[in-house]
Amino acid sequence: MIQVSIASNQEFFRASLAAILSPQAGVNVTAQGRLNQVLSLPGAARADVTVACSTTAGESVEFIEHAKQFKKPPKILVITQQIRENEVRDLLTVGAFGILLQETAVRHLPWAIDAVRNGSRALSPKIADHIIDEFSRPNICSNNTREAREKLGQLSARERQVLELIAEALSNRTVAALLGISTETVKGHVRSICTKLDADSRLHAARIAWQASAAA
Repeated sequence: MIQVSIASNQEFFRASLAAILSPQAGVNVTAQGRLNQVLSLPGAARADVTVACSTTAGESVEFIEHAKQFKKPPKILVITQQIRENEVRDLLTVGAFGILLQETAVRHLPWAIDAVRNGSRALSPKIADHIIDEFSRPNICSNNTREAREKLGQLSARERQVLELIAEALSNRTVAALLGISTETVKGHVRSICTKLDADSRLHAARIAWQASAAA
């Protein structure tokens, strides 16, 4: 039985999703509430997957960042009304396990929830097609990619290690444990990375790392 919690600021949408999921064989809705409250509800801790519904991708990014504060963060499947290419990257960078477009979410929810529960990524076909098309283009280095690679050239070997890990949406504590350094040292590296890359946040720095590794 897959345990699912639902997060949305729209009561009607929460109720609709619960009604859709409840009859599904093998799915049990453990909790539902607003984006800023659902993770604190008793049933949320039992959820294998949290479905987060938002109007914009920015709301979902904030929700995922908030979820990381919990000892055992849930795997989050995002449903959003609208999303731009860079926002897809932002959501995947901060740790979203899946992204569905609201207009077709009902059709894809069953397989997406199962995929996310098992640790796989789940994307709306429209989003997946766009990503595949992007990586299938001729291998021509764009100006953004060149600029990103030049910026990364300013980083020390240790700073590159830290950037690679925060680009995987890992917390300072996890990065510190993996590298055998203190969290304060990690914070210092992150500040230095943001300064050298002219990034206004760790998410912005991760996006630059993503651009630098792009094939097109």
